[in-house]
Amino acid sequence: MAGLEVGLEVEGVVGVGSHLGLDPTGQLGEGQQLAAHLQVALVDEHRGNRAATDIQLCFEHKTFRATIRVGSEFFDFGDHEQLVEQVVDALVGVEPTDADAMTRSLQQGKRVRLDQVGLFADGVAVREVGELTFALARQTVDAMVTVDTDAICAAIKDVFGDTRSILEPAGALAIAGLKADVERRGLSGKQLVAVACGANMNFDRLRFVAERTEISEDKEAMLAVEIPEAPGSLRQFCTLLGTRNLTEFSYRLADPRRAHIFVGVQTSGTSDEQDLIHDVRAAGFPCLDLSNDELAKLHLRHMVGGRLPRGAGETNGAGRELLYRFEFPERPGALMRFLTSLHSNWNISIFHYRNHGADVGRIVVGVQVPPAEMADWEDFLEGLGYHCVNESNNPAYNLFLGEVAGEPCVG
Repeated sequence: MAGLEVGLEVEGVVGVGSHLGLDPTGQLGEGQQLAAHLQVALVDEHRGNRAATDIQLCFEHKTFRATIRVGSEFFDFGDHEQLVEQVVDALVGVEPTDADAMTRSLQQGKRVRLDQVGLFADGVAVREVGELTFALARQTVDAMVTVDTDAICAAIKDVFGDTRSILEPAGALAIAGLKADVERRGLSGKQLVAVACGANMNFDRLRFVAERTEISEDKEAMLAVEIPEAPGSLRQFCTLLGTRNLTEFSYRLADPRRAHIFVGVQTSGTSDEQDLIHDVRAAGFPCLDLSNDELAKLHLRHMVGGRLPRGAGETNGAGRELLYRFEFPERPGALMRFLTSLHSNWNISIFHYRNHGADVGRIVVGVQVPPAEMADWEDFLEGLGYHCVNESNNPAYNLFLGEVAGEPCVG
């Protein structure tokens, strides 16, 4: 077979077949095995010749066997056959935490029917496992691992990073389980194999996967931070972030004494996230870690806002609230340049930014400028060098974000 290792590559699978033999009790009996047969087309990369190749794969009593046979007059070395055998130390099954019918069934020694099933990994979402499947698992599976949605999303990203292939959630499930099992058992120096299958990915789901991946890998911290509602406090908070990149930033003036900010920050891991939280609290800003809060991750991050409280605008001397959209190059330091350029007398009443992975960053800013300083504001906009659009008269802003005054209505 050594001659086959030089100058040959798989051109494509031209035929696949499989059979499964079980006795009436659902056990693998003597001589019975899980088996698959593949007919593969090989190409001699040096001579351009092709030959049919049979590969017999089987799994019997935790032993994988692969019999490879090449027989063709196209090759100088004639017919060859090789048997590859690998004994498996442990066979580990993987399920989503919200679709763990097999895990519960093996724990209780009987098939368990779930009341409800999570559908993110819909390829493995079953309420109750089959009789033969359960019997086979009891005989061959050594342990079960469950993983959450964020871990599956991270596995999808891992595969994409290595192969530029996109697996569906069920297809990446085994990889997520492998990572979890390595951490759970502290494995090292082992040969581990994850069976990854399924690439039926819905394009609309990719956005969700991308959002959840960073949090799952401890590469993004989601925080709720309280700062004094005073000029300069927002800038002071942002300096605590150092060189870390913002992924999301939402704030709306609501309380005249204190402001609550929803912020996402890229971190290098759990230790870096904890260091950031410590620094924020040490600076006197109360901070709540929302990185594992499902309500925050799924809903609240999109709901921060509301209308300007009555009396918080021109009537209290702070100036009319102006709303602007800005676009700036998406690179480190660009957002801080904007914040540090603001006049200390101008109160920021709305701030929303979200990193979409584009080359241009987009923010919405509400700022209260006293009437006597409007000329300074115009000079600031001109000198900033960022494209901006005045949205102060936008009907959507007046309806959902403007100062409460009378009864707003549509149309």
